[in-house]
Amino acid sequence: QTNGQYFINKLKEKIDRQSPYNDIFIITDHRFENESFFLKEYNTVFVHISKYSIINGKKIYTKPANKLERINNQVLKKNANFKVSWLNQQTSSYNVNLNIYIDKFIDFLVKNNYITK
Repeated sequence: QTNGQYFINKLKEKIDRQSPYNDIFIITDHRFENESFFLKEYNTVFVHISKYSIINGKKIYTKPANKLERINNQVLKKNANFKVSWLNQQTSSYNVNLNIYIDKFIDFLVKNNYITK
């Protein structure tokens, strides 16, 4: 019914509504190439994050939920400006630690002229 545009339409509304007040938007999840094409209109930096766990001393990556995500994941990873491997943590300090890394990464992007504040 939305021709694969549901997420794009919702996001466009939100960005247009918030853009007078915000310069940086962080989109935590997109799964399809058409979403990438849409987001590139907004001077986007793509970061592909692969989560992993340590099991018996080995790094085991979280698998995509289904075949469609597995196929699209490869395309999104290929098109990413940055690729990050992230330890899957479930602790109370997780969000605090994550915010520190996000702030440092945004500073890196500004310093290297990927984005402006």
